Amino acid sequence: MLYSQGLHVIRVSAEDSLGFQNEVSHYFSVDGSRPSFGVTSRFFLMSDHTKLFRTTFAIFYGFAVLPLLIAKVFQIRVQAVFSSRMTGCLLRFLLSWIRRFCLIGSAPKVFYPLLVYNICLAVGPWFVGEILEGEIGFCFLFGIFVMGKYIPGTLTYLYGALQLIMFNIPLTLYLGRCLDLSLSASKQTRPSCPSRLWPLTWLLDHCCFVVIVLLQFYLAISGFYRAYGLLALVLCPMRTWAVVLAFYLRKQALHKVHGGCVGSSSGTELAQKQQNPAQASSQMSCDSAE
Repeated sequence: MLYSQGLHVIRVSAEDSLGFQNEVSHYFSVDGSRPSFGVTSRFFLMSDHTKLFRTTFAIFYGFAVLPLLIAKVFQIRVQAVFSSRMTGCLLRFLLSWIRRFCLIGSAPKVFYPLLVYNICLAVGPWFVGEILEGEIGFCFLFGIFVMGKYIPGTLTYLYGALQLIMFNIPLTLYLGRCLDLSLSASKQTRPSCPSRLWPLTWLLDHCCFVVIVLLQFYLAISGFYRAYGLLALVLCPMRTWAVVLAFYLRKQALHKVHGGCVGSSSGTELAQKQQNPAQASSQMSCDSAE
């Protein structure tokens, strides 16, 4: 027989009286042959999406929470030797971010609301809205409660991971930057910039906040409001309340100066050591704020 072995394809083409055409093709075999799939297709077809999304969420959740807890619980003391210009630059970049996490840990009005929001993302309700027509339900990371029934979640873990990537982690990094700017301004360690460069400086310092807030508000409107109604937009700790929290944390970070984490070298001394790598080292310490 002509089609007794192997994989074959049948195509059917049709045209109506108005001249519209369409063609449909379909694979078939007589001996049980099957089409082959690539590595990417096999991965998505054969993997357990629930476990994959849970693992993805857990990884990014660790990135968002663990640095805060480490900076809060432990006294971090780092000593860097600027042995070369490249090594010194990398170490100074790393130490600057360790210092900023220390600043967040030493600022209770910033640290605790940020930590509570991260916890609520994992265990608290994301929103309350009309899940089904005429039925109010609750959406959590692990599933949905509606009509007295529990529906396990799969894509919710993916949405949670995206929320961490697009909001939680960038906001944490931005708040550390704000606290660093606030502390530097109080000690007058940050060099003043010419007035003509002020708009560019402000944009570089705060464009991240503008982007994440606008994106968060857009997702709240386009996602929850259009899908689940006004109630889901108002009672939405995940997105709507997060925008209010972001403005509050920004205000606390920019207008409050916390002395819990202080570098032993001033900005001028550090710049001199960066220019002369043969000179010794720079030590930073972080203590919990009283």
